[in-house]
Amino acid sequence: MTPETTVSLALIFGFAGFAKVIYDLFSGTNKNAKQEAEHRAKELQIMREGFQKEIQSIREEFRKEVQSLRTESSAETFTTRSGIDKANMKLDEVCRSLSEQRVDIKAIDLQLKDMSKKQLEHDMRMDGTDKRVDSLEDYLDRGVK
Repeated sequence: MTPETTVSLALIFGFAGFAKVIYDLFSGTNKNAKQEAEHRAKELQIMREGFQKEIQSIREEFRKEVQSLRTESSAETFTTRSGIDKANMKLDEVCRSLSEQRVDIKAIDLQLKDMSKKQLEHDMRMDGTDKRVDSLEDYLDRGVK
């Protein structure tokens, strides 16, 4: 082996090692991002189910309260009126909390869409990097032969 051949082989192995490090770096990030997105989607689903259960229990409470108000006698008009006021206040409170929850869900949905978009861009960059690494390997293979 001549000194030029030794330097060429060292250079080839150096480029191959560098390409491997780059590939490992991007493929590890890709897997982590996918796992994070899946985990976040599961969390969102659990939150939505919890919100739905909470809303259903609040509805049931109001139904029971309205039924109890309807069954009161007409002699208790004042207490019925205050009960209706309480029910209205609770309904207003529920509406506010539902609005806040809708805003939170929309924000989470936007975050998921953004993460999906970033994931797609990352995948496209990875494809381009893979093609460049393959072309460099082909070039190096042709140069060695």
